[in-house]
Amino acid sequence: MFRPVVLTLTAIAVVIPTACCRHEVPAENAILMSARQDETTRAVINEKNDLGRQSVSDGAGFGVYGYKTANYNVVGEEIETQVFSNTKVTATGSDDNYNWSYSPLKYWDAVTYYRFVAYWPHTSETPSADEEYVSHNETNHIITLRNLPCWQEVDSSENDWLISTSRKYASQYITQDNGYVRFHFQHLLARIEIKAWYWGREEKKPEITELSIGNSTYKVPADTAKTTVSRDYATALSSNSWGSITYANSMKLADTTQINAYSDYEDEAPENIDLVCEWLVVPFSATGCPLTLKYKIDGVSFDPVTLDASLGAIESGKKYTLIFKFNTVTNSLVLEELLVKDWVDSGNFYKDVHNW
Repeated sequence: MFRPVVLTLTAIAVVIPTACCRHEVPAENAILMSARQDETTRAVINEKNDLGRQSVSDGAGFGVYGYKTANYNVVGEEIETQVFSNTKVTATGSDDNYNWSYSPLKYWDAVTYYRFVAYWPHTSETPSADEEYVSHNETNHIITLRNLPCWQEVDSSENDWLISTSRKYASQYITQDNGYVRFHFQHLLARIEIKAWYWGREEKKPEITELSIGNSTYKVPADTAKTTVSRDYATALSSNSWGSITYANSMKLADTTQINAYSDYEDEAPENIDLVCEWLVVPFSATGCPLTLKYKIDGVSFDPVTLDASLGAIESGKKYTLIFKFNTVTNSLVLEELLVKDWVDSGNFYKDVHNW
């Protein structure tokens, strides 16, 4: 009679842990996230040249929305479930070895299709009259960043707004990316950088007393204007959709700036060219927009000069560098060069070249 009792207890001892494990999701099926974990993602300015570094330094992170679809591609039978709703993802670690995490951790539903959108920096969903915030249309899967300043001077207080989308089957994320959603962020804004140097008589230093862009014919976003940008992340064909912008006749980009970068040669710029100003700006049509400079040379004021900036359409993710050259013999200036570059030049096979 003793032996059957032992067999029964043994069976129970085996069955209980097996039943328990049947309801646990393996850790390797967790939904993991990174901001280009394989390469450094760089934001534009100052100490914020690395998203991971900035996140560790001040607690910034990126926000994520995402949903899954069961019965994907079965017309009329798709079942959509929102999985992430403005979830904040932050980094720990150092250098290029950052670990991105969020809470509570979620797990892949292996038989469904996923769509994600991420934006940087994470902000609140609470509506505000003045501050930036994000809103989300769960039915149409559209996020909207609101109250974005049209102009931000690069002075350490600006936000370089970024966005990224990702979509595929859970099984593909698991087998191809080790469970990671790897966000490759793109810039929503453009950057305008203005530099200057001079040649002629070295002792006669030029000074820009005011620099502005636009006029009554070719208007520019007003200095205090704000706008919105939306992204439909349900489809791979979507693009950024910008809201209305309030325009003004001109925007002052810089005031009193002395130019010290000097060259002995008219056709050869010095190695280091002086930075006059740099701005982050929303996309807009700058075709025909003039630049007007008020300036002095050796303390003497001269008539303002208006030049065609030849900027064309200002596009997201582009850097526009305008270089002015002063001649302190004739007391004149010209727009010497306009450089337009992508945020990343991917010509290097091993590592992207970051122009910002």
